[in-house]
Amino acid sequence: MTRYDFCSEYNDHGFSVVAKCNKFGVYDFYEEKEIISPKYEKVCILDENFFAVKSFDGWGVLSKDNETILPMMFQEIWDYNDYIMAKDHKNQYALFSKKDQGVFSAHYQKIYEFDGDYAVVKKNNLLGLINRDLKELISPQYNGIDYFKDDLFFVTKNDELSIVDSNNTHKLTLGYERIERLFDTPYFIVKKNGLFGLFDENLKWILPAKYIGINYLFDDYFQVTQTESAIKKVHGIFSVKKGFVLKPKYIYISYLGDNLFSVQYESGMRALFNHKGEQLTDFIYDQLMSFNGNIFTAVPAKDNPDELVTGLIDKRGQTLIESIYDNIESKGSCYVVYKDNKCGIVDNTYKLVSDIVFDEVHGICEKTKIGKIIAEVEYDGMFGYFYW
Repeated sequence: MTRYDFCSEYNDHGFSVVAKCNKFGVYDFYEEKEIISPKYEKVCILDENFFAVKSFDGWGVLSKDNETILPMMFQEIWDYNDYIMAKDHKNQYALFSKKDQGVFSAHYQKIYEFDGDYAVVKKNNLLGLINRDLKELISPQYNGIDYFKDDLFFVTKNDELSIVDSNNTHKLTLGYERIERLFDTPYFIVKKNGLFGLFDENLKWILPAKYIGINYLFDDYFQVTQTESAIKKVHGIFSVKKGFVLKPKYIYISYLGDNLFSVQYESGMRALFNHKGEQLTDFIYDQLMSFNGNIFTAVPAKDNPDELVTGLIDKRGQTLIESIYDNIESKGSCYVVYKDNKCGIVDNTYKLVSDIVFDEVHGICEKTKIGKIIAEVEYDGMFGYFYW
């Protein structure tokens, strides 16, 4: 072994940076031989096959067999997984393939990390695309490039969006203002000329871009909004599998959960519809809201239409508690109903089990020992119990 002035700790491949007379090389402790003679200003071990070396002219790359892979003319060189990244004196970057020596990319302002088989590159502050063979697929011409799927990419140019393939063929014409996946669904909402449309991840159009609003609800259901006149907006419900289950003709639609909708018509009153588009109630309700597994209702009082009285219906639109009360509260499995500043108790079968005489019902619980349900009530300023 040659006598050196310095030997670094050898790495997993047995390589050690060695120095002699302020010059550096590489020694293989496993093979007990000098790989690179100590005659360079600096040496960096890239991996088991390649070494970056620096002369007065710049950095270059030598192979394990001491062959010149890159001439000594670069400002910086470093390992880049399957490639060697080199930065020249004009601050331009290029990639060189370790596997296919002699294959290298063009020089770019920046080369980003590979995402699958592709990497975004920057030149003149515009973005393009190369593949793992370091072939330029899309010349730098876009303000933004994001991977979509397979060989498809979202691109942005002057604030206009499109989708192109790796040959830069537009699958959507440039000009969209928005292309956005809806949560974790296979659907994408798009916006063009202020109007919204919908397509799936196979770029199959579901709804053309002609609506002023598209909102995702659940599964493959969407609420769509369109203009019927200059001052009138109408709403509908669209299913990817079923088409329009409610055509856009309603003043207001609210999703209540459990595949149910509160739908308001021109009369201003609401009705309950299900996800099949079936109307479950008449348009008689001022309010329909999800409530303790059922639907809370409010209707104009018969004796005074300016006041609302409340009730309860089930998810099929069947009346559970008639809409005659000032308010309804849930108390465990039972309900408290209010009328004229007094309240009564409705049990879990939706039957009124007390008169409307209490000032307040504070709690309801079942006493298994006596087989009764007991309510703690306030009556005429006194606290007591009511049971049934």
